[in-house]
Amino acid sequence: IDQTGVVYERSPLTEGQLVFTVHDDLAQSFSLGKPVLDAAQFSAVYKTLGMIASQGIGVSRIAIDRSLQEIHLTTLSGTKILMSLRFDPEPAAIPAVIKFMASPGLDKLEYLNLTVENRAFVKTRK
Repeated sequence: IDQTGVVYERSPLTEGQLVFTVHDDLAQSFSLGKPVLDAAQFSAVYKTLGMIASQGIGVSRIAIDRSLQEIHLTTLSGTKILMSLRFDPEPAAIPAVIKFMASPGLDKLEYLNLTVENRAFVKTRK
């Protein structure tokens, strides 16, 4: 897809941290020249992926759940980060991820659920 979320070419399988692969249950229904999500949802995904890259968060899996309107990230340490596609992640969700990275550290969390606007649900590892 391009930077606006429009499909322009079928991609080869990717692996590693340089090119993000976003898993989507509707991947087979994408048409060339059509957007993959509506503009607001794509903006939320784009900003979330930008945060991953800028903060150096290693992820093993990125998936979109269309029925819940969420993006699910699994870090290399196994932490699950859930973020909503229903609202802009910049004002609260992205700063929350950055704050939890600093203390206690994402590797100390089982999950970080940011799917409710202005709320964070956290489960620490035992």
